[in-house]
Amino acid sequence: EKLWGDRVSYAYPMKSFLDAGVKLILGSDAPVAPLDPWHTIEMATARTADGRPAWHPEEALTRSQAIKASSRTTIDVGQPADLIFVGPDGVIPFIEL
Repeated sequence: EKLWGDRVSYAYPMKSFLDAGVKLILGSDAPVAPLDPWHTIEMATARTADGRPAWHPEEALTRSQAIKASSRTTIDVGQPADLIFVGPDGVIPFIEL
C-alpha cells in the first residue's frame, strides 16, 4: 500500500474478474515467487501468508474457484495430465493448517 497508493484498491481483483465473466488463470512469477501451485491457491483464497488480516478479502476466491483457475486443461483422452488425489484435509482452509 505504501508503494501503490490509491491503486491498491483495485490490485489483484480476482473475484471481480470472475464475477465479470473473465476466464481467470492462476500461475507463478517464478523465479521471483514460488513455482508451487498450492502456494498460488493459498494466496488466492486466504490473501495473506503471515497471520496479518487478509488483503482485500472481498477479492478472495473459493478453493474450488482457485483450483479451477490453476488447472490448465481438462481430464480427457489425449490431454496431458499430472494427477494427484487430495483427501478431505486438502480442502481445509490453508490458514488453519
